Amino acid sequence: MEDLFFSLLQTLFSLVFKPVAYMLGIDWGECGTVATVLGIKLLPNEILAYLELGALRVEHKLSVSGRGSSSYMLRVSTRAQDFG
Repeated sequence: MEDLFFSLLQTLFSLVFKPVAYMLGIDWGECGTVATVLGIKLLPNEILAYLELGALRVEHKLSVSGRGSSSYMLRVSTRAQDFG
């Protein structure tokens, strides 16, 4: 049941945040994947976002640019939460 819930969340995040990822300069072909990572980041558990990003890196599903941009966005949003 948790796997289905997590899969549905990933699909939802991908659809919602895909335009945001594109506006941040990610190639359109990778926007769905980066959008999923951004959506996971919004969950209370940040570790999920970093685990997903690590898995994507191992599976070679993102270019160097996509990985770097995703890592940067996760770090920046974490720091912004520290000040908020």
